[in-house]
Amino acid sequence: MPSGIRKYLHRQGRSLEGTGEAGAGTVPVPVLEADRPERSGFPARKPETVINVEAVRNLAHELRSPLTAIKSSLQLVTAGEAGPLTADQEHFLSLALRNLDRLDRMTTDLLDKERDRTRRSALAAALVDLGPVLRDAARLHGIAANKEGLDFDAEGLPESFPAEVDTDGILQVVDNLLSNARKFTRPAGLVRIWLEQHPALPAGLAKDLAEFFLMPLEVFTLVVEDSGRGIAPERQARLFEAFSRVHDQEGMDIPGSGLGLHITRDLVGAMGGTLSLASRQGQGTTVWVRLPRNEKTRRLLLAVARFQARAAAWNRVRRSVQIAGLDLRDRAGGPDRRAVRRFLAQMEEQNAGVGDQVAPGLWVAAMDEPGNWSRAWSRFTFRDRTGTPETSWRRLGTRRVLTEPEVAQLI
Repeated sequence: MPSGIRKYLHRQGRSLEGTGEAGAGTVPVPVLEADRPERSGFPARKPETVINVEAVRNLAHELRSPLTAIKSSLQLVTAGEAGPLTADQEHFLSLALRNLDRLDRMTTDLLDKERDRTRRSALAAALVDLGPVLRDAARLHGIAANKEGLDFDAEGLPESFPAEVDTDGILQVVDNLLSNARKFTRPAGLVRIWLEQHPALPAGLAKDLAEFFLMPLEVFTLVVEDSGRGIAPERQARLFEAFSRVHDQEGMDIPGSGLGLHITRDLVGAMGGTLSLASRQGQGTTVWVRLPRNEKTRRLLLAVARFQARAAAWNRVRRSVQIAGLDLRDRAGGPDRRAVRRFLAQMEEQNAGVGDQVAPGLWVAAMDEPGNWSRAWSRFTFRDRTGTPETSWRRLGTRRVLTEPEVAQLI
């Protein structure tokens, strides 16, 4: 159980019996990672159909006009403008109005999704003080939560936290997560948000590269948790699908189109971050968003993710491979970028391995036989006169390249 929920239960004087606390004979709550199906149990992400943005806008406009007319007419009828109504008529007209409201929101959300797809390609990172930005955003949700009878806790947000980030993207993520937490938490429940300024670095290739080649890798984690209804295990696999509403099967009349977590996942990925979730039915949900604190870290994480996707495509049998790095950052002479790319193209043609640049002057490769790779590199630099054999690839160890980028690891 999340620590904040545990504290909340103690503060409310409620027993922890039956909450599934980790211990003898209990099973820990699984942590779902939005981009790691082999670890989280999520089905592999299916290729999304690309829809013309202009066509979606036209569709939204064409739908909105008749929706508005139908809604206005029904409102007049329910107000008695067309004569008195029976109880059954009022009931069914009210039901129709609620569904029209939901259809209107879905149309708006679909348009927002296409706007978001366009905006993600132009995320703009800038140095800001994220502390007051997050506290202001949380304050608005806190006011609404108090009106809804919820206990809202944002004390874990720092007064000041300089970061080079896309502010609008982060605010949209926070708004989606807090809205979900409030929506599915009953009165007298808890919604809590905090920021972990110096979390442990996620294990994986990005961390190995940062440590081996002395590169900065600074991340922070936003956490949103609630003591709400939680999500049944059999429904958790659908959480990040577009238009997925896992609580609909419970007959709950809660507004929403099922796009919030889907858009949030894509936004977090575009910012170089990871999104993970743990939930226990009837006891609450916790979401972790790990994000890079500066642009250099974001670029490294995204570059490593792209490399791992290529390496996974090459290593289809998922055998263990050798990882090596080539550091040309401080060399005045030696191979240039075009020469390294020629070498990597030759090695990939021979099915000896794949490689890519993950930072200016820094390259990483996955290969079967490091000895053959080194000999090929020496022959290439001698023949191409682009450098000396001393400019060599350094082994970083053996690993099994996964089918999804390791940047998606959270805990």
